[in-house]
Amino acid sequence: MVHAPGVLEHLAQGNDASRPRIEMGFAVSTVFGLVPFLAGCALVGVICLALKFHQRHYF
Repeated sequence: MVHAPGVLEHLAQGNDASRPRIEMGFAVSTVFGLVPFLAGCALVGVICLALKFHQRHYF
């Protein structure tokens, strides 16, 4: 979590030196890194619960 700003900056820039350097703050990194990760985890959890509920009531 602490290294998230540096990782996202690295991914956004790539290896092209002709582009301007991008520097992201902690809040921007949190919004674009942590929030989608947590949303994905929540979606997988809901799908797992739905499958478990479906199997319990139909078998």
